[in-house]
Amino acid sequence: MCSSDLNLPDPIMRARLSQLPGKVVFPSDLPSGSQSVAPGPKRKGLDQTWAVVFTSGTSGSPKGVAISGSAFCASAHGHVVASGLAKATWLLNLPLYHVGGLSVLTRAFFLDSDICIGSSRFSSEESARWIRSGRVEGVSLVSTTLKRLLDLKDLSFSHLKIALLGGGPCPQSLSREALARGVPLRLTYGMTETASQIATERKQLSGLEPLEGVELQISYAGEILVKSPSLASGFFQNGVFVPLSLVDGFFATGDLGELHASRLQVFGRKSEQIITGGKKVSPLELDEALQEDRKSTRLNSSH
Repeated sequence: MCSSDLNLPDPIMRARLSQLPGKVVFPSDLPSGSQSVAPGPKRKGLDQTWAVVFTSGTSGSPKGVAISGSAFCASAHGHVVASGLAKATWLLNLPLYHVGGLSVLTRAFFLDSDICIGSSRFSSEESARWIRSGRVEGVSLVSTTLKRLLDLKDLSFSHLKIALLGGGPCPQSLSREALARGVPLRLTYGMTETASQIATERKQLSGLEPLEGVELQISYAGEILVKSPSLASGFFQNGVFVPLSLVDGFFATGDLGELHASRLQVFGRKSEQIITGGKKVSPLELDEALQEDRKSTRLNSSH
C-alpha cells in the first residue's frame, strides 16, 4: 500500500510515486473506455513492507518510508502499554496518507478493536457528533484540530477515555484550555520512520515516556536518537530501496530534545531552530512569547 495525499496536483503525485519501484498507472493514463483490474490481495509476512508512507518533507523532499508489518505490530502493542487501552474504539478522523491516521487502522487490525470512520477531511462538526454519540473512546488530534473542537463551546468530552495529541508542538495555552474543558489529553511524540509513536504520556501531565521496547539517547549536539522495533526498514529513492541509516541501531530523528529521568522533552526540528544572541530559540517559544506580549498589550490598552 502506498500512502500519499490524493489531493496533491497530478505532477507532484507522479513525482512522488516515481520514487517507488514498478509502474504506477493513473486513471488519466488509461485509454478511453478501458477498465483497470486490480490484482488479488497477497498475504504478506510481518517482515515484508506493508505500506510506503510519504513524509511531510520538513527536512527536504518527501521520502517514501517503507514500514513493515512487524513495525506496525510493535507500534500497536507499545501503544497498548502506554495508553492502558487495548480495546478502545477510536475515531479515524486523520487522513490515511499520514502515519497518525494509518496507525489508527493498523492498531485496530492488530488489537482486534473497533474504529468509527469519519470523513477523509477533518470536520469538527462530524467529529463532535461521534464524540457526543458516546461510541468513540479515543481520538488522535493535532493542535489545529484540537483547537477547532474546543471552539465548539457546548461540546462535552466526558465520553472520551483518551485524546492523543501529536504531529507537532502544542502551545501551552491550548493544552491548558483542553485540560480545563475535561479533554483526557495525552501528549505524544512520533514520526513516520517509527510507524507513529515514540514516546507518550501515560498519565496527563506526566511527561513523555518511551513506548515499550523503545530506547532513546540524546547526541552531543542535542539530537534525539531512537532505537525501536517499530523503526521503518528504509525508504524508496528513484525506484531503489535504501535501508534506514542507523548507528549502533539508533536512528537520528532530526529533532532536538533532552532526557530527564527517562522523560523526554522535545524542542523541535534542528532545521527550525532560530539562533539569536548566541542562544537557540524554537519557533514555538517565540510564538508563545509574542502571544503573551499581545495579551499584555491589550490589557494595558484597555485601562
